[in-house]
Formats: sequence, C-alpha cells, structure tokens
Amino acid sequence: MQRVKTGMTILVPTAERETEGDRLAPRAASLENQTLVFLDNVGAGVGGGHKVMNPFFGRVREKLEQQFTFSAVRWEVKPNRSRRATQEMLEEIRRSAGVVVNGICA
Repeated sequence: MQRVKTGMTILVPTAERETEGDRLAPRAASLENQTLVFLDNVGAGVGGGHKVMNPFFGRVREKLEQQFTFSAVRWEVKPNRSRRATQEMLEEIRRSAGVVVNGICA
C-alpha cells in the first residue's frame, strides 16, 4: 500500500507477493525430444465457454515444431487470470515438462 500526496490509498488487487524463491528455471541444453508445455494465462475464448490456445502461442508452437522434435506438447490454462497457477498445476508441470513457455500473450 502506498500513500500519495492527495491522500488516496492505492491497493494492489491481489494478495500475492513475490518471494525470494521466485526465479527463472535453468535453460534446457536442447529442446530435442523434450516435453513442451505452454502455460497460458487466459487462452483465447471461442464462445460457449470453450478456450483455445492463444494465437501467439499457436505461432510459437508452429515455429518450434519446425525446428525441433518434441516427445509431447501440452497446453495448460491457469484457472484464474489474475492469480498464479495453482501449486498442484505447477508441480505437475515440473514433473512432466522438459521445457515451459509461459506468458500472458494478450
């Protein structure tokens, strides 16, 4: 929370905070034969409550698949766009993915 000279109080809309443990994963030595997971912030709505991969991620996937052979490719969508992915989701990705592409792509 920050106080400004006008007396207004500005609040952060989430209760989440960065922790010292937050850091980037080390880069993979190679993308060949890795399991590639896209962790999408929101996906792209197509009506009726269905979501599809964000078009930007779709293009990234196309480009990567032109250059590398992956053992599997998965697309995951966070359950809530304004919060971090659940711990369970992150643990599953950590166990199964060799490479993760993460972003908002709005």
